[in-house]
Amino acid sequence: MKPKKLLQELELVAEKLGIQTVYDTFQGRGGGCRVIEDRYIVINSRLADEIKAELFLKALSELAIDEIYIKPEIRELLEKARESKPQTGESKIM
Repeated sequence: MKPKKLLQELELVAEKLGIQTVYDTFQGRGGGCRVIEDRYIVINSRLADEIKAELFLKALSELAIDEIYIKPEIRELLEKARESKPQTGESKIM
């Protein structure tokens, strides 16, 4: 799937989960955050679509997604992102 289309699909998943997406220009890449009870995915608008999609995958993979319909291809990517996260006490930094 092309990065632009993947990004659109991930934005739909976020919307289904009630997560607001914010694109803005700032230092850094972005990611998921929570403000009181509201959830956001904040993405640096200057990034390439591939990196934006990676940030979405990382943020969404941390959430419970079993209760909503997600296209199988997207669900598989989210599960892979979840599996690639370091376990508690582990670090991906070498």
